[in-house]
This record gives sequence, structure tokens and C-alpha cells, in this order.
Amino acid sequence: MTVHPLNGELVYADATAGLKVTERVEHGREGGRAYLRKTSVATEGRTLAELWLVDGAGHAWSGGDRRGSHADWQGPDAASQMICFFSSHPRTGDN
Repeated sequence: MTVHPLNGELVYADATAGLKVTERVEHGREGGRAYLRKTSVATEGRTLAELWLVDGAGHAWSGGDRRGSHADWQGPDAASQMICFFSSHPRTGDN
């Protein structure tokens, strides 16, 4: 294991520290991998943070090309999920 899953848990916790959120937990399977997805949702319904823990993927890029040296083609597709998340959070202002 290259990176311990606790690192992701801590980043997720820091991202929502002090905020009023509802946490949703989803267990699922996409491709050949099971996953746990935690989502922190603000009171107005906007998703603030997501944490994906993919069983057995290690530190590979989930859903990547099977020819890749650090990719786990068995899913879920991390790139698709990131596009979904960031598409629903367009950048606003000058920051």
C-alpha cells in the first residue's frame, strides 16, 4: 500500500470541518471493484466534498487504461466522477 486510506479520510474531514453538512454514505460496485462513497452536502443541497474508497485498488488510478502502469481498469471510473463533481461546481469570481 503506497498511501494509507486514512489520508483521504483526513483530507475529507478537513474539507468540511466546522461546516453544517449532512453526510451521505453509499456502498456500490462499478466494473469489478466495490466502493464506499461519502458525500458531504450543505444545507442548501450543494455537494461540498466526496471521498471514494475503492476496495482492492491500492494507489492505482481507478478506471484507467489497463495498459497504464498505475491504473486499475476495473473501476469505478475516477475521471468521469471528477468531471461530474467539478461540472456541478463551476468556478465563480476572480479567485
